[in-house]
Amino acid sequence: MEQEFEKRVNYLSLTVFFLAMVLVARLFYVQIVRGAYYLVRAERNSTREIVVDAPRGDIETADGMTLVSSRPAYVVSYLVPSDTAKQEKVIPLLAQLLEDYGVTEEGIRQAIKDNAWQRYRPIRLAVDVAEETILKIDEQRMDLPGVVVERQAVRDYPHGNLACYLIGGLGAITPNKLEEYTAAGYRRDATVGIFGLENAYENVDPKISLRGQDGYRQVEVDTYGRLVADVGEIPAVPGNKMTLTIHSDLQIAAEQAIADVVKKLDDGSTRYKQKPDRAAAVVLNTNTGEILAWASYPDFAPGNWAQTPNLWTSNIPLNAYPVGSTFKPLVSLVALTEEVVAPDEKFYCPGYFQVGATRKTCHKKSGHGRLTLEEGIKVSCNVVYYDIAQRLVQKYGRAGAMDKIGDMVKKLKFAEELPLDFAPGYLRASGIIPTSENFRRIYNATPYPGEVWDVAIGQGIVEFTPFQMAMYASLLANGGYRYQPYLVQKITDPEGNITFQAEPKLLDKIEIDAEALELVRRGMHEVMLPARPGGPGYGSAYYLFTYDPVLRDGQKVEVAGKTGSAQTIPGVTAHSWFVGYAPFENPEIAMAVFVAHGRSGAAGAVPVAHAIFKAYFEGLPETLVPMSP
Repeated sequence: MEQEFEKRVNYLSLTVFFLAMVLVARLFYVQIVRGAYYLVRAERNSTREIVVDAPRGDIETADGMTLVSSRPAYVVSYLVPSDTAKQEKVIPLLAQLLEDYGVTEEGIRQAIKDNAWQRYRPIRLAVDVAEETILKIDEQRMDLPGVVVERQAVRDYPHGNLACYLIGGLGAITPNKLEEYTAAGYRRDATVGIFGLENAYENVDPKISLRGQDGYRQVEVDTYGRLVADVGEIPAVPGNKMTLTIHSDLQIAAEQAIADVVKKLDDGSTRYKQKPDRAAAVVLNTNTGEILAWASYPDFAPGNWAQTPNLWTSNIPLNAYPVGSTFKPLVSLVALTEEVVAPDEKFYCPGYFQVGATRKTCHKKSGHGRLTLEEGIKVSCNVVYYDIAQRLVQKYGRAGAMDKIGDMVKKLKFAEELPLDFAPGYLRASGIIPTSENFRRIYNATPYPGEVWDVAIGQGIVEFTPFQMAMYASLLANGGYRYQPYLVQKITDPEGNITFQAEPKLLDKIEIDAEALELVRRGMHEVMLPARPGGPGYGSAYYLFTYDPVLRDGQKVEVAGKTGSAQTIPGVTAHSWFVGYAPFENPEIAMAVFVAHGRSGAAGAVPVAHAIFKAYFEGLPETLVPMSP
């Protein structure tokens, strides 16, 4: 009996010893082998990591005006407690306090679900929260465990909407981009560029990115998720500064002049049923391709772009419209190079042009009388161009005549879409090149002579963008040198080191008959001048440029240009166009201006062009101060 008892005691002792050894082994494994791992997990039970957004890099003009920078603002986040009951007490109250920022109970719950994989980090709910709301949150702090209020960097626009289509806008990562951004190391709740420069220079080489490197705060929290103390911090690194080719004087002048013209033409006239509702101005350096101004109307608030649905996507300089008589210089080149017109030949305009039963009128019903091609450009005589079109029809046939005009369009590279680094996110419509193939595609027919006539005056199937028309003006100005347009001049890192410097890039030297081009250029110069003795009349843009001439150091700057009044459909107010350059002899800048339903070239586009030329050569008037929010 005693032996049996001792045996049982021995078994029990061995069992206890074995269990003790297992416990010791487990403690050794947990504390020694896996100690570091469990230490981190234990620390995460009492500490949390709060992201400190890096300030995005400033964007400034070539002359040093800051278009967008960063400023500190309140951000409200939610450090979600594991206790569901605590969540249910906080969520309704938090949604009520942040109602003005689009925060709802459903939205908070969905955010918690989406971020379940990183529960130890606060979920950002509202950015740029007003101090009044922050005070309300502070007053109810005991009822809001886990709610974190921080100061983070947000975008600031010191000059309001100025250059908004270039800057672009920020927003949350869209679902179709989530995989791309998270693979690049972005947080799911990160704010990123959605369009414009903000997008183009977002997820790129850090040396040129507007985005900086986020920092982190390590904070200690209690069991209710309330912050107890700061443990440590990794500072954020600001993004790179971007300097554009835009000149503030020209940008301000363009945007203000467009706004003034739109207001002036919105006069309730019963003759003009449509008021201007879209407009654009593009200014280029003819010798480098630098974009000196880029205006699009209507504008939007880049810090609140989402409240202007379907507006910000329409960057007007990238959308095609009928171009009207601004097309006549190109048709003049066709006429001269195809030798259907002699440079000194006289046309006759009785106020109409008729072949058989087809008859079309000139804009001057009484006619211009006898005039040369150069004078035809000056007064924008339709009859001259109807006659040219008919001569092309006689020489090449109906389809061939239209194709000859289309060939010149292609030669001047209208068909080639150029890359623009600020274009992501915008709709682009490159227009219609007038060819017999395109005519058949649209109308399922071969063009009649009268339709070739329409093309010769920039009507019919002729549509181009203000950007394309600015490139066209630049080619006429510089003799066929085609540069890659660019907007970003340089990028500088936070230490002041230049990480990118743009250089002009010559794409083509287009061979244009020198004598033909010189005649066209002279005609465009005459457009800006009053009538000459014995001539057919005054230039179609003479008035402003005669009575308020453009000056440089007190001397008149000679300007060349062409106006256009582009018809759309009967009864609808015409679009207004101007293309031009200056100085006439040694061009520096070229531009295109477009005002939808601006009546005539002289009424809508010319005042805008005049203001831009004045700003470039004379500086911004003192009365025209930079726009503010």
